[in-house]
Amino acid sequence: PHSLAILQKLAKEKELKRKLARIAKNEFIEVKLARIEVLISRSGYTGEDIGYELYLHPGDAPLIWNLLLKEGKEFGIKPAGLGARDSTRIEAGLPLYEHELAGKYCITPTEAGYGAFVKLHKPYFIGKKRLLERQAQRKMEVIRFKMKSKGIRMVKSEDPIVDEKGQCMGRVTSSALVEGIQVGLAYVDKNFAEIVRPLTIAHSW
Repeated sequence: PHSLAILQKLAKEKELKRKLARIAKNEFIEVKLARIEVLISRSGYTGEDIGYELYLHPGDAPLIWNLLLKEGKEFGIKPAGLGARDSTRIEAGLPLYEHELAGKYCITPTEAGYGAFVKLHKPYFIGKKRLLERQAQRKMEVIRFKMKSKGIRMVKSEDPIVDEKGQCMGRVTSSALVEGIQVGLAYVDKNFAEIVRPLTIAHSW
């Protein structure tokens, strides 16, 4: 939540501080931070309200990295890896390519919950015919799930999801631990997904 304030501490000019504050979602701007040319965007995929991505020459990265940690110290900034980013993505229910989009199950945008972004009314686009065929035969979709208790073994991708009769309804595609509770995404039979119901995840070894 303090990412803007930290970036602004690296910007000495008032106009640059204002420019940083005006970056819209999915917008890019070119600026100089600590005399280093940086491309900054708000195109993150974490579900957070605000956040920035910095693109710069690899040789300049250590300097900017250390400056961010220094200026962000008063805000409690800490380095975080891919797992931290992925946990926020999963908590927000956002699909990841090869997990909840395409991948081994060839998950379509519609199955992932993003069918509205596919312009099927267009006369032609690459893959349209195959996508329409999949639409007509659609049996699966991506759902979000939340485990009901803490302290249980972590679920992982490919763990089977079964109904009350023990029949496999699908597979876990992503999971994360959020405040001690496991949440995740799964690719399941769409009839099973239409009703809010308890599900069981059978750990695969």
